[in-house]
Amino acid sequence: MDTSGRWWSLFHLVLALLTGVGFVFGVTGGDDPLVLYAPLALAAVFFGASASPRVRSHPAHVPVEFGVLTLLFGMQAVSNDSLITAGLAALMAVGTLVELYNWRTGSTLLRLD
Repeated sequence: MDTSGRWWSLFHLVLALLTGVGFVFGVTGGDDPLVLYAPLALAAVFFGASASPRVRSHPAHVPVEFGVLTLLFGMQAVSNDSLITAGLAALMAVGTLVELYNWRTGSTLLRLD
């Protein structure tokens, strides 16, 4: 899939802005700020960097993207004790392993392109 276009840059920029808004307005009274701010900061930095076509065109971008999403789902599952997000984190971990294999071998195993 070609992710070098302007629309992909806009998409990642919007994701970075949305996580930035969550970063600013996300903390409520009893929440631990570190539990909330760490995933939002990670997402904002990653999606902000992904707005650059040069970053997205790097061969390691897809495995890193899967790894970041796995980490985000994992942090959410641990902080909320949610079985659903734990399951999504496990699926993302499998996707990360598949993408690491694809990156290493140059294949497109299990991709829907």
